[in-house]
Amino acid sequence: MRTISMLGLCLMLSWPRWAQADETELAQLVAKVESFYQKVSSFSARFEQKVERSHLPDHPLKKSGKVYFKKPGKMRWDYARPDKVHYVSDGEFLWNYIPESQLVYQFRVQDSELFYALRFLVGEGNLASDFIVSDGGLDGPHRVLVLSPRGAHQNFQELKLFVDPADGHIHATVLTDPAGNTSHLTFLKVSYKELPDKGFRFTPPSGVEVIKPGQE
Repeated sequence: MRTISMLGLCLMLSWPRWAQADETELAQLVAKVESFYQKVSSFSARFEQKVERSHLPDHPLKKSGKVYFKKPGKMRWDYARPDKVHYVSDGEFLWNYIPESQLVYQFRVQDSELFYALRFLVGEGNLASDFIVSDGGLDGPHRVLVLSPRGAHQNFQELKLFVDPADGHIHATVLTDPAGNTSHLTFLKVSYKELPDKGFRFTPPSGVEVIKPGQE
């Protein structure tokens, strides 16, 4: 809440002009993010993830691995720590392979909250039309964009993008689900070199159990 002072009262006289300037700056940053990723056809990085669970706030889960995106609609997450887990999408289906348990889960891509939230990275969706965008202020050198989904999509509550205001690239994200759990992702050693399509194809290994939608 703002503290009202003589200076504050004076500033309030010009508030509509200040608000419009803020909205313009926000729109320019959103356009810069979209412009940056429209020019990118492939994206890969190391990632570090921290999951904070609402029912266990003092026991966050820490994970790490490598992530790959390719237009149109392809992504792959290879978790290395603490356990090996793979998520592979060809743009239509998302496969979740857990080697330790010999299980493979098959999902429709549109049912993945993370894919929906980050689909602009793979050439789908539009930040301005898919989300209500607000300014989350500064976090160190990064500007924070707060995205709330429009319409009936309820797989997640909020997504924060930590953006480099110089060129629009995303350094980190924080995804909050409807239960209040948060997933913090930081991208490291990012590369935009072209990736082969074969890395986004998945064939269940022999002997594993495949669980498809509706079979859980």
